[in-house]
Amino acid sequence: IIHEAADTIFHVMVLLAAKGVEFEDVMKELKNNELNLLKRRIEKLEEKLEDYESWLKYKMQDAREDFAIGRDMLERRLELRGIEMGIDSILKLGQGYLQKEKKKLNRLARKIDAHISVEEITRELKKNHPRSFSEALKEYRKEISRARNFVKKRNFASLPQNEELKVQETPHFLRHVTPFAAYFRPAKFDKNQIGIYMVTPPENEEMMKEHNYCSISNTSIHEAYPGHHLQLTLANQHPSLIRLLSEGTEFVEGWAHYCEEAVKDLGYNDTPEHRFLQTLDLVWRAARIIVDIRLSCGEMSFEEAVNFLVEQTGMEREGAEAEVKRYTYTPGGPLSYLLGKHLIEKIREETEEKLGSDFELKWFHDMMLKNGAIPIKYLRGILEEEVNQKLIQTGKKSHTNNI
Repeated sequence: IIHEAADTIFHVMVLLAAKGVEFEDVMKELKNNELNLLKRRIEKLEEKLEDYESWLKYKMQDAREDFAIGRDMLERRLELRGIEMGIDSILKLGQGYLQKEKKKLNRLARKIDAHISVEEITRELKKNHPRSFSEALKEYRKEISRARNFVKKRNFASLPQNEELKVQETPHFLRHVTPFAAYFRPAKFDKNQIGIYMVTPPENEEMMKEHNYCSISNTSIHEAYPGHHLQLTLANQHPSLIRLLSEGTEFVEGWAHYCEEAVKDLGYNDTPEHRFLQTLDLVWRAARIIVDIRLSCGEMSFEEAVNFLVEQTGMEREGAEAEVKRYTYTPGGPLSYLLGKHLIEKIREETEEKLGSDFELKWFHDMMLKNGAIPIKYLRGILEEEVNQKLIQTGKKSHTNNI
């Protein structure tokens, strides 16, 4: 595959190879004999990485410009993942959300300040951030703790035992691939489920705006509670090995994206400012669907995709270029966020309609989470069985009836 890779993929690989190995923070904790051994091995590794970088640059001369896998292959990939909607339907969904959420963004902007533009409000909200990175780390820890307490207090979902989430500064050797923050899930078979949330120190004062208070809150919901950490910790408890080793991207990313809005609907940081940045992220996820499909089908060039993200979401060009580079080698991945959120909300609406006054939000969320991080197609079938059992228990349905 690497001999036939697209040009954009080679560029990403060269970037990773060129960064080399950075272990400054690890070295500080080593004894002299351990340090000398590590240095010798790093020198050997850096030589190999330089050779690898040179080889990649040589291969780039023959790299093809066309990275699109084509409509048929994209359809097949989605089908294999258990996604039942066709490409055209998903594209239409993304276009509809983009229009709807941009209108919502304008309404929220007028609530915040009717005299300035959406772009100006975005800039103002991003200016409201902790004064230093150490304060930002404290804010992440505080917000994650608040979100966890909210999940428990408001009966959003059950919290598993033996779980913990540690917030720490991103080590040097991971910073070139983690520009802002990243969540590392607990090991699947560990007794104590400890997740790690890494936050990268900004290279300059300007980058502190990405750690603004509204974003810290929204990110903590998405990555920690009740998002990825809660979901994946519960998924790790499932006794089925097949489910432990299987994962539906549209459910994993869709769940975290769903939580961003769901907790606000229950009153968590439900202010126009927090809603504004959460909706701005939703606009970005809608644009992702459009770019992912058109880019993968060969209906949009790399430059057109970058321009689309900049124009539709207000993203900085450098950030948009990094996004699109990732899309070129993860076809069908970027569309999973909003598609998954949409499917979860649809299942919730159907479940509420069937159960009526017997519907309980915590029960619904627990049913979603306790069955593993499996594709939504299979989760829907399991949930239908659970709903049937609940209807039988409440006397609203006999054993012989079907939904």
